[in-house]
Amino acid sequence: MGRVQTSVMIDEDKRALAKQRGIKLQDLLDEALNTVLELEIPGKAQLEIEKENILKNMEASKQHKKEYLANYEKELAKLEEDKEAYLKAHDVHMGELKAKLRLNEKALAEATEEQNELNQQREREEIIQRGVRALDIDKQLEHDMEEYCIKWNIADINQEIAIFKQEIINGIYGRNKKQ
Repeated sequence: MGRVQTSVMIDEDKRALAKQRGIKLQDLLDEALNTVLELEIPGKAQLEIEKENILKNMEASKQHKKEYLANYEKELAKLEEDKEAYLKAHDVHMGELKAKLRLNEKALAEATEEQNELNQQREREEIIQRGVRALDIDKQLEHDMEEYCIKWNIADINQEIAIFKQEIINGIYGRNKKQ
């Protein structure tokens, strides 16, 4: 391609600005004509190759997305199945634990009742032994008998104290006979 000199009128201020920036009007006009006329520009072939690669990458990305979503759906379905199986197993396990808890609470209530009976019997024996050792039933011992009856919710306190006194007397006389 040969070169031709032309005379083109342009804005004086724009020309001064282009000159300050080091832009040659000849190069600028040449590039503008290439673009407008859609002429072969250096690097166009490379841009076409890049365009094709971008389109291929976009297609591959779409395919990858489809595969990913399909895989995701399979995993999600499997997780749902696993969740359901786990929840069923959990419910069975919780039922077993609740049954064990009920049995444990019942046994604990029975053991507590048994322990209370043992504690009540020990306290009773202690009061009786104190009276037998003292060989007498004093006011403090009578007060302790009343407290015992109140603590253990004995309905007929007078009858219980009479039984206490009789057992202490039997203990005192039984002890004297042995000596």
